[in-house]
Amino acid sequence: MEPIQVSFTFTEDAYKKVSHHSVNQMLKRQKRLGYILVGILVITTTTALITGRWQMLLSFLLPVAVFVPVWRWTMNRMFKKVFAQQKNLHHPINYTFSDDHIASQSFSGESSLNWEAFEKAEEMPDFFLLYQNATIVNPILKSGFQNEADMAEFRGLLARKGLVGK
Repeated sequence: MEPIQVSFTFTEDAYKKVSHHSVNQMLKRQKRLGYILVGILVITTTTALITGRWQMLLSFLLPVAVFVPVWRWTMNRMFKKVFAQQKNLHHPINYTFSDDHIASQSFSGESSLNWEAFEKAEEMPDFFLLYQNATIVNPILKSGFQNEADMAEFRGLLARKGLVGK
């Protein structure tokens, strides 16, 4: 197999998408919080149905409806600020994917990792994520592939390495 070359520079929008995905994945791992929120919703809804006091349900749903857009706006502002501070992301990042390792080169240095360093891979609409563990993730922007054939070859490589579907 010929090595697959991928080169990209993060944009603010791409950084926000990757960051939002990472935060959402972290929240999904916090199942206890989800169970608590569902429990509160079930109790509140049941109580509202039994007593006919719908204002009780609204007193729970209204703050949630306000919180979600405010949280999203706050996260976008934070990601924008972090992206502006991370000057290394404003320069090209180059990856070379071969059968035995992944080499990367960026403004901040070079590295080479064996495929065994990665636990799984995930494909999103605009990027791939290569997980070294639950918290260390290497995003690979799809815009960095030279053509669709290289991207298809990369998908095949990820499948051969057993990283897809974990």
